[in-house]
Amino acid sequence: MNVREEIKQNGMTILQGNEGSLKVIFNNLIGENIKGIAYQNYLNNVAFNAGFEYGTILFMKDKKLIEKGTIKK
Repeated sequence: MNVREEIKQNGMTILQGNEGSLKVIFNNLIGENIKGIAYQNYLNNVAFNAGFEYGTILFMKDKKLIEKGTIKK
């Protein structure tokens, strides 16, 4: 069975993909994998261009909330 993952913000799906493809991106967005200036560079060069903004994001699997995080300033 194909599991659908999504990262949502403000009620909108910003990214979606198959199982396993988005967890690393979610962790990057909330600063788990990247810290300091590298985190700010990631936000400015990747996240904001993809449509994200500062604030709460949701990691979903098959429309079920798995984790809630925050894109921090």
